Amino acid sequence: MDNYSVLTTVMEEFSEESHDEPGRKAAGILAMLEKFSTYFGLRLAGNDRIRNLTVCEESTDLTEWPQLPRQQRLPKKFGGDTQHLFDSASQYFRKEYFDVLDIIVNELDRRFDQHDFGVVEDIERLLVTAGNGDEVTVPSSMKSLYTDFDYDQLCAQLHMLPDTIKTSTLQHHKLSVRVISNAMNAVPVVKDLLFEVHELLKLFFTIPVSTASAERSFSTLRRLKSYLRSTMTQKRLNDLMNCHIHRDILEETDMTAIAKEYVQANDRRRQAFGKF
Repeated sequence: MDNYSVLTTVMEEFSEESHDEPGRKAAGILAMLEKFSTYFGLRLAGNDRIRNLTVCEESTDLTEWPQLPRQQRLPKKFGGDTQHLFDSASQYFRKEYFDVLDIIVNELDRRFDQHDFGVVEDIERLLVTAGNGDEVTVPSSMKSLYTDFDYDQLCAQLHMLPDTIKTSTLQHHKLSVRVISNAMNAVPVVKDLLFEVHELLKLFFTIPVSTASAERSFSTLRRLKSYLRSTMTQKRLNDLMNCHIHRDILEETDMTAIAKEYVQANDRRRQAFGKF
């Protein structure tokens, strides 16, 4: 929002100097920037707490003064009456503000009131409790959903979890599922010894607690597997999608170390790539 006036000035100069397609697009963007509804929507989408009066004062030199939208008659199937009439533009945008708040609150309730979210909480509580050395009991919600676990072995292996965390010598201020996972990765043989715990960790990290990951996956699919790359194998497609969706984790990965490990795997690669 700090560059709003600068962006408006740039679009105005570009639309005046150029009369081709880019210039017309700049003029269209300028027309949108000069509307109060655009500034109001951008402020509402930000993290700042806003009040309608404050936004009106801030936008005085940036946009036109807020105006009421044109009233439209509803279709006959919805009653055919006109919409609610507001006395001022301030009342209209105040109503828009509270509508957005209601949507946010309802979406938060819907996201955190899912059955899978409760299962994830139960698994996290089970792992953290066992990691702290306390007595554990497998929740009934987990037993009813996942019947492929040997729960007797799982409970026995969970009692060994505190010693595994101590053996890894990882520094941590508070025990979490991520700390437990890092401890097991630090000693690879533990994955074979505590195989039920290892499966439980994989289950915890793969349960979708919301539809956001699935939605991002479908959005990514068309960008990765296009008509020009239709012969891509399923394994490569899955790997590329994971890299694209979780690129924040990938950016923290040391690519040079991975490349060196790949090159030093056998003599043929060392001859082909040499020292990386």
